[in-house]
Amino acid sequence: MGCIESKKTIEAFTEGDIKPVCNLGVFGEERERGSGSADDATTTTTTIKKPKNKMKYDPRVTAKYELKGTMGEGSFTSVVWVENRQTKQPYAIKIFDAKEGRQAFEAELSILRRVRSPYVIKLVEVFENVDKMYMVMELATGGSLMDRIMERGPCGEKEAIRVLRMVLEGVKYLHHLGITHRDLKPDNMLFYHPGADSRLMITDFGLAHAKG
Repeated sequence: MGCIESKKTIEAFTEGDIKPVCNLGVFGEERERGSGSADDATTTTTTIKKPKNKMKYDPRVTAKYELKGTMGEGSFTSVVWVENRQTKQPYAIKIFDAKEGRQAFEAELSILRRVRSPYVIKLVEVFENVDKMYMVMELATGGSLMDRIMERGPCGEKEAIRVLRMVLEGVKYLHHLGITHRDLKPDNMLFYHPGADSRLMITDFGLAHAKG
């Protein structure tokens, strides 16, 4: 884990490469980690190519949110960065294929609709049609815990204690609700913003189990 503050940029939704800022859990396959490049020691990005075929979005989604960029893709999920047209608040939308991703969607939704913790990614709203399911979530721009470990190297004991305390608070909250994550790893923990004081949030509940 690193202590040096970094800046992560979000590129416009245009032709060419798009630089993502977080991983909300692309269910069904491991996320591919790009080599990335940096202009200096404090600026790092990971590049993912724009999808070859443009996805058709539910008109209810595009009426409320402006599409800004692609953040990740999996075998039957994708994550896009959007902005609320009225409030200008940024969000992330995790999109599931209705045919292949139904089970993963329902599993994750059953968990996220129950939780409200600063240490767990927040679900805002859901859209659904015959082809796709859309989860609108808060946008985490600080990258994953694994990103920080890979990009910044080792950190001091004080920062390690701070991070572990947030992880344990999140796990404690989930266990209190009878929820077991079952895939807890640095890739599935996101920093809310790039700053050194950012809170850490647990994400990707596709494999989670809830009692009752």
